[in-house]
Amino acid sequence: MPDISKLLSARSVAVVGASPDNKRLRGILFDVLCRGNYAGRIYPVTPSHDEVTGHKAYKTVADIPETVDLAVLAIPASAVVTELERCGAAGVKAAAIVTSGFAEQAGVEGEAMQRELSAIIVKYDMAVTGPNSLGFVNFAEELAPTFSPAIARASLSLLPEWHEEGGRVAIIAQSGAIGFGIYDRGRLREIPFRYVITTGNEAGLRAFDIVDYLLDEGETEVFVLFLEDIRDGAQFRRVAAKALAAGKPILAVKIGRSEAAQESAASHTGAMVGSDRVNRAVMEVHGVTICEDLDQLVDFTAAFYHNRTKLPRGRRIGISAGTGGGGGWIADQCDVFGLEVPVLDDEARKVIDAVLPEYGSSRNPVDGTAQAIGDIGNAALAHMTSQASNIDATIMICSARAAYRFEKERNSFLQLGHDGTKPSVAWTYTWPTQETVAFFASAGVPLFTDTANAAAALAALATYRETRDGFVEPVTLADVTAPDSAGLAGAISNAGYEFTGRKLLSRYGIGAVSGTLAESAGAAADAVRCLSGRAVMKIQSPDILHKTEAGGVRLSIDTPEAAAAAYEELVASAKAYNPSARIMGVLVEPMAPGGVELILGVQNDSVFGPTIMVGLGGIFTEIFEDTVLSLPVPTPEAAVALLKRLKGAPLLFGARGRTPADVDAAAELVVAVSRFAVLAGDYITSIDLNPVIVHPQGQGLSVVDALIVPSKA
Repeated sequence: MPDISKLLSARSVAVVGASPDNKRLRGILFDVLCRGNYAGRIYPVTPSHDEVTGHKAYKTVADIPETVDLAVLAIPASAVVTELERCGAAGVKAAAIVTSGFAEQAGVEGEAMQRELSAIIVKYDMAVTGPNSLGFVNFAEELAPTFSPAIARASLSLLPEWHEEGGRVAIIAQSGAIGFGIYDRGRLREIPFRYVITTGNEAGLRAFDIVDYLLDEGETEVFVLFLEDIRDGAQFRRVAAKALAAGKPILAVKIGRSEAAQESAASHTGAMVGSDRVNRAVMEVHGVTICEDLDQLVDFTAAFYHNRTKLPRGRRIGISAGTGGGGGWIADQCDVFGLEVPVLDDEARKVIDAVLPEYGSSRNPVDGTAQAIGDIGNAALAHMTSQASNIDATIMICSARAAYRFEKERNSFLQLGHDGTKPSVAWTYTWPTQETVAFFASAGVPLFTDTANAAAALAALATYRETRDGFVEPVTLADVTAPDSAGLAGAISNAGYEFTGRKLLSRYGIGAVSGTLAESAGAAADAVRCLSGRAVMKIQSPDILHKTEAGGVRLSIDTPEAAAAAYEELVASAKAYNPSARIMGVLVEPMAPGGVELILGVQNDSVFGPTIMVGLGGIFTEIFEDTVLSLPVPTPEAAVALLKRLKGAPLLFGARGRTPADVDAAAELVVAVSRFAVLAGDYITSIDLNPVIVHPQGQGLSVVDALIVPSKA
């Protein structure tokens, strides 16, 4: 890894392409860099001028009388490769390339130039962001090589005036415009940012290289990411787990859910966007909080920053208000996001009742009415509410139009925010002034204007704590030992239909094959004759993956004569469905007893490797689409937690007097499939077990059908 400090904390900067014309982007960039209190040395590099706004100019980087740490390249794309080579040869160890026209554009020329940039970066071991970036800002050192209007035309100081520590929130964005857009919105919310770093096409440094570096640097408390793609799944998992262990939350927007977004990302940064569901599943496993839009991202950032040292121990919310309607509205939002609003305990209610008029309420939401708010203030009432033993976090409702009204409450605000042991947020039903937002932020109480985000942010905090407390590393290859693993690739390539696939899986603790592969009608009849109950018969062909679509399944076969007839029908249906299909025979086996049907699958993702999917199976799979994804789970406890996330979980655990299913057997199966998926690795494309019938508690389960799709490599 190159020395990223030469980039983000450069002591000297050369601006290649610097211009005195502050109406041009490179002129704006030079002006922004020079106008602050950056303590380092700035050198304009341009053959067109002897000086730029009072700074002596140099024809090339090599002419500068010292070896600079950082070169900012703001020149035409056609010149960037040559100039970066010159910088590397001159000993420059970092570069920010703001020029566009590389892999993000259609055609091979831009991609070829970007490959050349990557080769130069490796050759000289340089820390480089871009190309196609918007530069970066280190607010603590006022190092700002960017032409973003959020900085160039800022109406507020770059850091909140109440915050004297140089910022504690870092934005890392693959889109420069969105990265600085997050800053612009967040600055209005008085969030103390330490960095905005835009990585663009990532010919050199990737987003998680920077997250990893900043974790080691130790000055960032909350990370805010805008991602168009994740190129290195192993790096993401390592860095995200490192951040989770350190208690440094990561909030992320990951685009690419729709086909249009995927095409946009490819044209914008040359990114190949991975499966959205897989990306989200992996993020959730590692405690990354996924945000859906810009306002939610900014709101959540404020909530996580101010409450980072006092995460909620549960999901019970206390609501304090001077308006009964507002309290009810927020209570509804809490319900939407899975939060509870319990009646406060008697001791807390006694304290609150002492300050309420007769027409107020201490139940929860606490309605102080305008009288109590006027007497003791918003923050004091919220603090009383937070002291209830059955409350984990507090939402304060107020009108934040006039800042001066809160000054008399400063001590109560500090008691609630900075000194409180439970997280709190505030919602204002009138639009706040900047002065009011700053007051709340300085007291450690984030102020929201959106009812949904006020509740959702506390739900996200609770989820983050639960994930951090319960995090277990997903299964890796080092965790897995298995029989005959050396010959697994060959075995998988020969497991192209159900009978062979299930035989292979059974060797790894995944189900069992209790039937016979009949290759004639007579053999099918003999197989049924040996059974004590009804049989199921299924066509077996590597060329027919979905047997029901081909009319390839017969149920409740109870006589040898019926079996012989069913054999002929199955083969005929299969041939009609696919005349060229290779027919390996018909599987005859006992019908499984009833239970809850699940589907269990594996998909080998191109970025993250094997991922596990579990859901309601059989006919419910397509009707309800009730499935959850995860990385391979290492323990039965983790598997049970996965099963509990299903909407249909009550069917497994017993609902309304229903007999519980054998959840322990289902959990053991999920672990066995997880271990096999990791062991099989790149040998498989997917595995599909559907249905898996989970019998009543203590009676195990039956893997009724299975399909292994080998990889094409």
